[in-house]
Amino acid sequence: MAKTAKKGQLTRQITTKECPHLTKNLEMGKVVYEYTFPTYGCIKPREIALSEKPDMGPFFGIPCDAVKWEE
Repeated sequence: MAKTAKKGQLTRQITTKECPHLTKNLEMGKVVYEYTFPTYGCIKPREIALSEKPDMGPFFGIPCDAVKWEE
């Protein structure tokens, strides 16, 4: 059985100033999914790879402490 990505919500706004690789600001409360596929070294050590759809790209990296995971 295929693994389903964890679902979470952003605990704060993430801006393009904080994460210049983003194309838009991400609002607090936005639903995101853990990206579990290869990122080929694109994610920094204190970041986590996420996507806007479960088990699909594209992915982006944001600080690890900005996501609250659903139980």
